[in-house]
Amino acid sequence: MGGAASIPVVSQAVSLGQVIVGDVEGARRTQIEFVRSVETEINKWEDKVLPNGFSDLVNLGDYGNNSLYLVSIPLSSHLVSAFTEQHVGRRFDHFRLAHQLNSEYVMYDFGDSGSEGAPKPATATRVKCFSQVRNYGRGEKGFVVKAWRDIPEERVQSAFDRVKFMGHYNLLANNCQTFCTKMVRELTGETISLTVLNR
Repeated sequence: MGGAASIPVVSQAVSLGQVIVGDVEGARRTQIEFVRSVETEINKWEDKVLPNGFSDLVNLGDYGNNSLYLVSIPLSSHLVSAFTEQHVGRRFDHFRLAHQLNSEYVMYDFGDSGSEGAPKPATATRVKCFSQVRNYGRGEKGFVVKAWRDIPEERVQSAFDRVKFMGHYNLLANNCQTFCTKMVRELTGETISLTVLNR
């Protein structure tokens, strides 16, 4: 951690001093900086190797505000994943994208709702910390397989608005991998193959 704002008690004292002199916005920024520095340290510590034995393929410390992360979540408790890993030699992972903003992350997901009927759009969910981006389903933890820097929020939202109506979920042909591939192509022009990432 760096700076006085990253030290517990000291950051609160700095904020109190800022409030006393009338700098309420400065006090708020000091506390946001403290929370970010703590989260960064926690991520450095806990994200080296996840409980499932996987680790990030990028150094999260090299990325920050306006970064886009591609997260792969091994579905060890999922029957399809267990079957495909045993018989096809390939895991079936859930993929999602997460966009880092000043004090939160926006997770972009497309998955099976478990119900038949009208097509469902992909979802965008705001969360406060990166550990929430990693969590999925029955306790599965994801890891970052790829990341991109400097993608403004408006661009991500615009791409999401164009891609989000995916139609009916289909495990083989219209799934989370399809959604993430389309989003990445919209945002970066890059065509990625997610099937080679989860072997």
